[in-house]
Amino acid sequence: GAIALAESLKINNTLRYLDLGHNNIENAEAIALAESLKNNNTLRDLYLSNNNIGDAGCIALAESLKINNTLVTLHIYLNNIGDAGAVSLAESLKTNDTLRDLGLSGNKIGRTGGIALAEILELNNTIRRLHISDNNIGDAGAIALAESLKTNNTLSDLYLAGNNIGDAGMEALTESLKTNIGIR
Repeated sequence: GAIALAESLKINNTLRYLDLGHNNIENAEAIALAESLKNNNTLRDLYLSNNNIGDAGCIALAESLKINNTLVTLHIYLNNIGDAGAVSLAESLKTNDTLRDLGLSGNKIGRTGGIALAEILELNNTIRRLHISDNNIGDAGAIALAESLKTNNTLSDLYLAGNNIGDAGMEALTESLKTNIGIR
């Protein structure tokens, strides 16, 4: 299955796009795929949406992003990823300078993960699209995002629907968008 595919990715030097959505991939298989990304230098777009990689799989992917310098798109929607996975991804984005499109919608990311992702936007200047709809970052996550948007000028698309953001979060976002020049 996915583990054998991961082994082949270590030596493949032509594949640029891989969509493994809706394949019952769980954390052990996601870990194997993540390991293969450390050796692969051609894959640009990886879609693992609607599987069950969880925090363990997400943490492994984050570790591979510290080494991989070709992946541009990573979509891991609907994967039971929580704060631990989001925090790990944020940490990896401190050194990764190729990822431009990160899709995390429909997971279980809360306040802590939302804040970690927001803080990285102050340091990372390659992320263009951040999809975090249908999580639970709340006002605290939205306020942290608003703060980061005051200095980030590379993010162009931000998806926040369905995050239990109240008036305080909306007000902070509104104020930050007055000065942000990147968001469309």
